[in-house]
Amino acid sequence: MTNKFIMIASSKGGVGKSTAALGIAAALASGGRRVLLCDLDFGNACLDILLGVQDSVLCTIQDVALGISSVEGALIDIDLPDQNSKRKKAPKNDGALKLFPCAVSAPQTISESGEGGRINAYNICLAIKDAAEFFEADYVIMDTGAGANSVVRATARLCDMALVVTGQMPVALRSAEKTVTRLTELEVPDIRIIINNFDAQGVISDSRRGLFTVIDESKAVLAGVIPYDYSLMLMHERLLLRPGDSKIAFENIAARIEGENIPVFSGIKRLRKLKKKICQ
Repeated sequence: MTNKFIMIASSKGGVGKSTAALGIAAALASGGRRVLLCDLDFGNACLDILLGVQDSVLCTIQDVALGISSVEGALIDIDLPDQNSKRKKAPKNDGALKLFPCAVSAPQTISESGEGGRINAYNICLAIKDAAEFFEADYVIMDTGAGANSVVRATARLCDMALVVTGQMPVALRSAEKTVTRLTELEVPDIRIIINNFDAQGVISDSRRGLFTVIDESKAVLAGVIPYDYSLMLMHERLLLRPGDSKIAFENIAARIEGENIPVFSGIKRLRKLKKKICQ
């Protein structure tokens, strides 16, 4: 039985939602969990490309929602690289990761009620639930598109948790606060923020917003900090969770999702050394 549905959200594009969704899903799966990764960014679907399986996509979540395909025909197995976790408590046996891909289409083709021949957002939710049950997923990670579209509103009803991705830029923080407010109105029970591509040196040298300022302006509990790391760039070239600070950060977030009490910069030595300077 599915343990937890987690939405990755933001009102702004380009803040790294898909990277965060992929990193968290891979960290949970590497820790022994069965993870269903759903691409719900209908306007800019990219998880199949990030995972290097775009040539394997035959059917999509839209096809399942329309009754054209079975869940089994749409899910794609993802092979995780054999990279040992640096976390001491990581299980020896990997779990499993499957992608539920989507076709790139205009977001307005998904409606609340299915009028005008458009796909019903409710059927999208049913497809996700059916896929989670078929796969016996422990976690369902849902990568959503920017804004409060009909799919975000519908899948918010499934959510046990929402992770709002933001950066340090003022425009990203305004967007994060707006997203947190909307998800609160949609009664998502647990809303947290992830600070992506955190520029520690910029806080020290260029007066960029520090950790506490980002939390205050976003108005949500912190789930984790992903430091800028070259390995994040490599995630976009199918070198999934290459060893580096970002890999450790995703593992820390996964552990917090699992209920562990993990310090913000655990295992990230360069940020631990700068903690007093960047926590402002």
